[in-house]
Amino acid sequence: MGDDRNKPTIQDGGGLRKVLDSSEAAEYLGISYWLIRKLVKEKKIPHYKIESKTFFTKEILDNYIQDHLEKEKKSGLLVYNPQKKKN
Repeated sequence: MGDDRNKPTIQDGGGLRKVLDSSEAAEYLGISYWLIRKLVKEKKIPHYKIESKTFFTKEILDNYIQDHLEKEKKSGLLVYNPQKKKN
């Protein structure tokens, strides 16, 4: 992931917040790098572009997940089925 000194930051009322690159965003979401690249290419996930570089904030990713879950819940596709622990 490299040197954070060259990583863009954005101003947040409380100070600076680090911007995530595609690898970091994929890790944050628990998905593969290739899946996040696919979502970006298909314009299914919000992101920032600076020249050929793609960036995300945790807030953008959290909102994306929340919106995605709400859409699935409304459509009836969201199924929560936690596995029971065996004693």
